Amino acid sequence: MVSLPPFEVLLAISVLIIIVAWLLRSSRRPSGLPPGPPGLPILGNALEISADNTYKGLAKWGKLYGPVVAVKAFSQTCIVINSPDAANEILSKSSATTSHRIVRPMALLSGWERALPHLQPAAEFRQHRQYMKIAVGAAAMMEYEPEHERRALQLVQKLSRNPKEIYNEVAFWIAVSFEHVAYGTDEEEDFSGFVEMGRHALKIFQETSSPMILWAVDILPSLRYLPSWLPGMGFKRQADTWRMYMRELLDKAFENSVRRMEAGGSSSCLISRVAECQPLDTLDENSKEILKNAALNIYVGGFDTMTSMVLSFFLAMTLYPDVQKGAQLKVDAVTHGLRLPTFADRDSLPCIDRMVKEVLRWAVPTTLVFPHSQDPSQDAIVDGVFIPKGSLLIVNTGGIFEDPEIYADPRRFWPDRFLDDNVLDPFSVAFGYARRKCIGMHFVEKRLWITIATALATLDVCAPTNPGARAPRAAWTSGAMRLPLSFDAVFNVRHPALIEG
Repeated sequence: MVSLPPFEVLLAISVLIIIVAWLLRSSRRPSGLPPGPPGLPILGNALEISADNTYKGLAKWGKLYGPVVAVKAFSQTCIVINSPDAANEILSKSSATTSHRIVRPMALLSGWERALPHLQPAAEFRQHRQYMKIAVGAAAMMEYEPEHERRALQLVQKLSRNPKEIYNEVAFWIAVSFEHVAYGTDEEEDFSGFVEMGRHALKIFQETSSPMILWAVDILPSLRYLPSWLPGMGFKRQADTWRMYMRELLDKAFENSVRRMEAGGSSSCLISRVAECQPLDTLDENSKEILKNAALNIYVGGFDTMTSMVLSFFLAMTLYPDVQKGAQLKVDAVTHGLRLPTFADRDSLPCIDRMVKEVLRWAVPTTLVFPHSQDPSQDAIVDGVFIPKGSLLIVNTGGIFEDPEIYADPRRFWPDRFLDDNVLDPFSVAFGYARRKCIGMHFVEKRLWITIATALATLDVCAPTNPGARAPRAAWTSGAMRLPLSFDAVFNVRHPALIEG
């Protein structure tokens, strides 16, 4: 007599067969897509997309298949854009249908469901952006100029006194700056622990939202409905921990800012500016929650971006001393070494504008623009390109900035390439498109401008000569957010009176 397997085993086998069949079917390449590389069954091109320095591989595909490439990652269709013109056509001119997001289940489970990068273009998205514009929109930029100038001097003072801690000094200086803009507090003056909490929150965001990191629930979203005690459900337990952490940070940082504001100890910030328009106790719970998330978005959104750009500037100065010397001469011609540069000097220092652009191009912090998606309810044809509904839309920023057909000698740090007005402005690519364009772009650009001008006026940044030092090299970490690989630098003060002032 033949014994039949238990019902549970038959059920498990049946479910597995259904899942494999669904994955095989959904991983097939739809007809009419732009050209692209062949993929593996089920996986598609997922392994290549999640590899280190993904942008380089995507750029190679661009050279093989054209500026718009279609790939599959499991069941997800991805449209990779390697051309600034194609990006503008698809993401700006067709933004009504290409400004959606595909939000990963792990991000939702971990407490990021109301973060601006994950919101769909609807009412909450618009209110969130409106709050952020109050603090860091273009109209608010003039008010920050004295603060930017003070912070720039603060950084060169720190580096001149503690050059061995360049990474820690730059990172903490930037974190405190964004804390001040969001909440009106300053951890330099009053320790709260929020800087470290914010850094951890950013790490959670990157772990749950990076296109190069996939959790089991991102591949099989139905796993979210299974109990967390089951084997293999470790992602749910991790997500629960992260969700509680995010809730604590959202509430504590906001409440601390409100307490300080009510006690008269808070500087102008997002929270206080909104309160000037409408008393906070009259906000409904939904609006208050949007405000909390807007403040947190400002707080953590610029951490690694600004840290990467400032560190990359100092790295470039150690590697290209002739560029540094030429820029110093132009700054000295304006300030005569008797005062610090200010924003009033901007029209006289176009060389700093070119330096800012080249730092962003040469060492772009995010090599892929945070992906958009095509409207999940409709296909589209944009400039002859078929885009299936729900497709992920990825702009390969790093590939564009290293394309020799767009930038001559792209590996070289050469600010004077921007003397030619026809050269692509990297700010038009790196900070997003249309309604998804980064609101804080102007804040970042102005902070970087005055930081570079002040550093050139006060410091000679040199490569170390001692044998045990970490030699600077043009190399960055891989992943969604890049930082220069650790290096040492020497900061020689050019004009002591300016530093002391």
